[in-house]
Formats: sequence, structure tokens, C-alpha cells
Amino acid sequence: MKMERVLGNSLDAVADAPKPGRIFEIILSYGDIDLDESYRVFNMGVGLILTSPPDRVEQLLSPAGRIGFRSWVLGRITEGTGSVRIRLGWRCGESIEI
Repeated sequence: MKMERVLGNSLDAVADAPKPGRIFEIILSYGDIDLDESYRVFNMGVGLILTSPPDRVEQLLSPAGRIGFRSWVLGRITEGTGSVRIRLGWRCGESIEI
């Protein structure tokens, strides 16, 4: 993920990752790739991330849905130090920082 580029040194991103597709399970098991590295390199199936002020989220989600793209709120931006934390609900709530 390239979220660090928009965060600078004063913001953090906290994302709730959806369960990745089967292809990523195969890559992880056969490729002997660390989970945090796989999120850095592959985004684990999340194709595009857009940031928006909270009051403008619907303006981003609605058009995407109308043209057939699956879209959802992935997480939030908070005050911080430039880190990206990913919560893995699909792995019993484990978190990684990338």
C-alpha cells in the first residue's frame, strides 16, 4: 500500500482488511511470504484506495456502485505519526503495521 504517501508524519491510517481471495492464500503458503510484506506488495485484493473527508464519503461510494464497482469504507485516518495499521478480522483480529 502506498498510503504512507498521503499520510505524511502527522496522520495514521487504520484499515479493516477484508478476507483476501483464494489466490492470495496460495501465494502466501507456496511463496513463503510474510503477511505484512504481502499487504505492502499485493494489497491483498484491495485494488484502489481513495481518501475523503468523512462528510464526502457517499459522494465517492455512490457513483462507483452505480457503474458496477464494489466499494466500501475500508478504514479511517487519525492523527498520528505516518503509520498504516491493518486489522485482520479474518485472522482472529490480528493487526499488522506496514
